[in-house]
Amino acid sequence: MRAWLACTGQELRAAKPGDLAAKLAVTQSRRFRGVGPEQIDSWAASLHSLREAVLQPGGEHWHILLEYDLLRLERRIDAVLLTDRAILVLEFKHGATSFRVEDLRQTEDYALDLRDFHAGSRAHPIVPVLVATHAPPPRNDWPLPLPGVTPVMRASAVTLPQLVAQAQRHFMPTTPPLDGAADLGRCPAAVG
Repeated sequence: MRAWLACTGQELRAAKPGDLAAKLAVTQSRRFRGVGPEQIDSWAASLHSLREAVLQPGGEHWHILLEYDLLRLERRIDAVLLTDRAILVLEFKHGATSFRVEDLRQTEDYALDLRDFHAGSRAHPIVPVLVATHAPPPRNDWPLPLPGVTPVMRASAVTLPQLVAQAQRHFMPTTPPLDGAADLGRCPAAVG
């Protein structure tokens, strides 16, 4: 399994979201077909939200994997955020103002696929998060059951950083610690 783009929180903090979105666009065009401006804008918006999420203490050491391939299933997770406490599986729905049932199912399926097809993730909490970018502030039920895949959490572009902070407070550091390079595979800035 590989991500189209992988970086640490520190690297994401230093980068411009538009520049990283352009790297994703190059990968998209090499693998499939051309990419439209709306997709590039969506990636840039996702990267902006993720950048806000990694600004919290310790976030510079986390790993972000974008367009993470689940090769056997021919599916891609929009983003995987590896903190020192949990794996967050993020599905972004740009422009969405609500949390549709089919989107919640898709997000949960991605988290289950990660658990089922990637042994390195099984020892850690996996939190599926549906990000409906323009939704009103959602309500999530805490505490989350452990171990394994939690129920799908909901966030908007604005509330994603608070949800990540809450997950950090909720979970204890993992043993063994999460290692983005080892647990899900470090890859170069753009894989093509």
